[in-house]
Amino acid sequence: MNSLAAIDINHRSASPVDWASVACDLDANGFAIMPKLLSRAECRSVSDTYSEDTHFRSRIVMARHGFGRGEYKYFAYPLPDRIAKLRAELIVNPVFFAFAKKV
Repeated sequence: MNSLAAIDINHRSASPVDWASVACDLDANGFAIMPKLLSRAECRSVSDTYSEDTHFRSRIVMARHGFGRGEYKYFAYPLPDRIAKLRAELIVNPVFFAFAKKV
């Protein structure tokens, strides 16, 4: 079983996102931190997959591109169900849509 299947994005209704703050942060910084978007258990479920290369299509080593230290990975397609659901919910939000039109 895919360890990402345990993610339940429906819990967010208990801690709604402050979209006004997200919009301000996106405009000011180009990113926004969205506390409690995922629970601690959901974050652990996602981070536990990092060592399993089968979940990812590519690995970016930042130093190789002159961007400092560290690395990140892109999920492989099709995206895990829960990640795809979360992405679909966020991408249609008017805050993100307005920001995407600016960049």
